[in-house]
Amino acid sequence: MPGGRVSPVRGFPPQGVGAYISTTFSSIGGPPGTPVFSSSCHVNPESQGRLVLADRSVFTPPTVHTGLFEAAADMVTAVACVRHLRRVVRAFAPSFGMAETAPGADAALGADWVRATSDFAGHYVGGAAVGRVLDATLRVKGVAGLYVIDASAIPTMPRSAGPMSSVYMLAEHAATELIRRYSDGEGGWK
Repeated sequence: MPGGRVSPVRGFPPQGVGAYISTTFSSIGGPPGTPVFSSSCHVNPESQGRLVLADRSVFTPPTVHTGLFEAAADMVTAVACVRHLRRVVRAFAPSFGMAETAPGADAALGADWVRATSDFAGHYVGGAAVGRVLDATLRVKGVAGLYVIDASAIPTMPRSAGPMSSVYMLAEHAATELIRRYSDGEGGWK
């Protein structure tokens, strides 16, 4: 789909950049021998956070602004995803013993509930992005011989379930380029 937009299929809105549902079965949290089914929605956000440095000291912690749900489309997508997940749980036959525990089968589901129960974690990108901090060869601007080859070099979140494959691709490319740049062609280094 153009621009990585979500198709308007089965209740998912045309706004936002997508969401996916993760599901696990676990023996933790329920009676012994009884697997617990757990699902959650993950949004590929349009919102962007910011990291602000107070000074140049490595001992001064930065201030992190998550930007969680600053883009209105992210909330629309998150609510639609959780509503879709609710429909999936309700579609199971009663013999499966599926029960909605949060927000509860009779509870209203909307932006207030999503905002109160949402969290951010895991996939941070862009802290030292190409263009702002790095040049096209992944060198830190203004610092000789220093390269950044990790998720912080990626300017925006890839449209996927996470940036790991993009990081692997970036590392493979960077390693090849660094070997080409610094090897003497005879097994040694320049």
